[in-house]
Amino acid sequence: DYYPNPVRDFLNIRPGSTSAVDVRVRLSSMSGAVILEEKVSCSVFNPVRIDMSAFAPGEYRLGLSLGAEEYNYVIVKR
Repeated sequence: DYYPNPVRDFLNIRPGSTSAVDVRVRLSSMSGAVILEEKVSCSVFNPVRIDMSAFAPGEYRLGLSLGAEEYNYVIVKR
C-alpha cells in the first residue's frame, strides 16, 4: 500500500503485515535512472516515508520488493 498518489511532499509506504518486514524500495525516473534505492524495515503500524518535496513534477516508477514478491507502480509527483 502506498499513498498519496499524486504526491506533493511525502510518499508513505505501508505493507499489509502487522509485524515488521524488510522492503527494498526503488524509485526511478520513467527513463529508468535510479533516484533512490534502500532497504527498510516497516509494518502497517510503522510506514516508510519518502521525502519527494525536492523532486521535479512528473511520473516516477516505484518498485517494492518483499522477499520473492516484487511490485511496480507509477507515482505522480505534483
